[in-house]
Amino acid sequence: MESQESTKKSIFRLRLGVVFILLWWIPFWIVTPAIADLFNIPENNHHGLIIKVIAVQTVLGLIGAFIAGKEVMTFIKHTSFKKVPKTIYLALRYGKIPSTKKLAN
Repeated sequence: MESQESTKKSIFRLRLGVVFILLWWIPFWIVTPAIADLFNIPENNHHGLIIKVIAVQTVLGLIGAFIAGKEVMTFIKHTSFKKVPKTIYLALRYGKIPSTKKLAN
């Protein structure tokens, strides 16, 4: 029972890490001036706001890379390098990690 619980946590961490990485890649800084206008932020502060948005996105991306990277390392330990992308895709899509015997083949 405990291994099933750890598998669910592992899949959740992998998915959370991928979401954070995707948030890092979305260029929110492009729409920052429009958002600043909505909240009546003076134009001379737009550049500071853009830099803050970029900093927050970078931190989210690094956290996501750390979280997802930690889970990916467990796949790499039990899988040949060529099968790692397929294993990660299957884990993200179906929420199941193949057994260690299947990973070795």
